[in-house]
Amino acid sequence: VAHVVRTDEARGLALCAASPPGLRSIAAFCATVQARCLRVAGGVTTPGFARSGAMTQMKHLSIVDGAFLHMESAEMPMHVGSLNLFEPPAGYSGEGFYEQVKAHVAKRMHLAAVFTRKLALMPFDLANPVWIHDDDIDLDYHVRHLVLPKPGSLAQLETLAARLHSMVLDRSRPLWEFYVIEGLADGRIGFYGKVHHAAVDGQAGVAMATSLFDLTPEPRP
Repeated sequence: VAHVVRTDEARGLALCAASPPGLRSIAAFCATVQARCLRVAGGVTTPGFARSGAMTQMKHLSIVDGAFLHMESAEMPMHVGSLNLFEPPAGYSGEGFYEQVKAHVAKRMHLAAVFTRKLALMPFDLANPVWIHDDDIDLDYHVRHLVLPKPGSLAQLETLAARLHSMVLDRSRPLWEFYVIEGLADGRIGFYGKVHHAAVDGQAGVAMATSLFDLTPEPRP
């Protein structure tokens, strides 16, 4: 069976005829599934296996990106994160700031692929997962609002960020989360974000940052 699943579907089905009777159905099944996995990995839609519109926009994970997924555990998350501090303009009350951030993210999501893609697993993990487009992103889940308890010190902010960073990302959703953190005594606003290392390398991380942040207080169109 191990030899059969390394062949293409036609050769695998031919070789399974030489297997003992008890293994023939297993060999044929494994050969078929593996060949279909390889077709999906190459971006080819096969009947019965990839019918949804999302599955036609897929990209196979590289060996390195797949390793970030396989190495991950609850004790060793494989995402990267950053904590930023922003000074609001003079006289700004902060009312409705979270909703404004959420609306800002929604307008910029098309600028970086990481925002709108999620994982699709291969049957029996015979190959690395693929990225597919997610048409139903819950921004209330991905962009969250937290308020520090008094006195609102930097130590409290850092403790909160460390706790958020210790939790693994939900693999059934796009692999990123943002947190708007208010309540600092000095009036600044914290913004913590994390994204899985399988989803971004250095170049993709820069694209993600430039899609969100501007160089001036007035956002670009």
